[in-house]
Amino acid sequence: MSDTVLPRRYWIEQNGLSGFINQAGAAVVPPQYAVLGPFCEGRAAVKVNGKYGYLDAEGALVIEPEYDRAREFVEGLAAVQVGKRWGFIDLQGQMAIPLQYRRAWQFAEGLGLVELAGKPQRAAYIDASGQLALVSPSSRCGLFSEGLTHVSLRNHWGYFDKLGRLALEVEVTAADPFSEGLAGVLKGRKSGYIDRKGQFAIAPRFADAGRFSHGLAPVALGPNTNLRYGYIDKTGELVIPPRFSLAMPFSEGLAAALDAVYGWGYINATGEWGITPQYGLALPFEGPLAQIETRGRLGYINTSGATVWMAPAR
Repeated sequence: MSDTVLPRRYWIEQNGLSGFINQAGAAVVPPQYAVLGPFCEGRAAVKVNGKYGYLDAEGALVIEPEYDRAREFVEGLAAVQVGKRWGFIDLQGQMAIPLQYRRAWQFAEGLGLVELAGKPQRAAYIDASGQLALVSPSSRCGLFSEGLTHVSLRNHWGYFDKLGRLALEVEVTAADPFSEGLAGVLKGRKSGYIDRKGQFAIAPRFADAGRFSHGLAPVALGPNTNLRYGYIDKTGELVIPPRFSLAMPFSEGLAAALDAVYGWGYINATGEWGITPQYGLALPFEGPLAQIETRGRLGYINTSGATVWMAPAR
């Protein structure tokens, strides 16, 4: 990808049809498609007459609909399926990596996750030229993050580097990708965080543990019948008390959190409400806008809480 700043587009839906708005709330692609994927790297997958192609930022069909399935573009490549095989196309619609995989997902940090054809089923990672970089020892594996991928190893988990070397093993029942140098893991029935050496940086004492963002991570405390979410810093100190019914990671300096009485809103890094709780649903900010739902209507707000776009009432 070049350094060109691509325009942002936000998915909207009206009467069962989808389109896109820009960050000012203007409809760039009016709702007209029954199936429309997210806008990524200047392209969005769209289903036309039973096949998938791709729209550009202005809504023009720039990659003809000829695929049975299609994923979003990441690092300049998108996984597409024709018949029983998957491959990858580039932003111009050229087949960059031939159709040869049983399944394919997306690229992350230069490596794409695929499932090789043949038996036994094997997950693997390929580079942008389609060359096999490494074969995963397990089909339960994830995308690379901060140079490592997490892989299930029978009764524990390991993290492998891009050369296929086992960087660390941890005796846990579940593991997440690294984020800001720490990875959430589940040991028994409690979650904590390990560091890059595989040691517990934050002991497993939480009912749930989200990823770190802006130096903070959402965690849940209490019995399963009455969980409350707060936020910890990288030392494990609870810096925002557990008073939310649900909470999401920070983005653009705000985090979506659920108040048991008033609904979803957004808090700032001090735990104060930056945007008053009032929504039926609130998702993390993606750039200047966040998707919200209120009274069954999809909408978008900016970081000041002003409504930028709202679906008409039915």
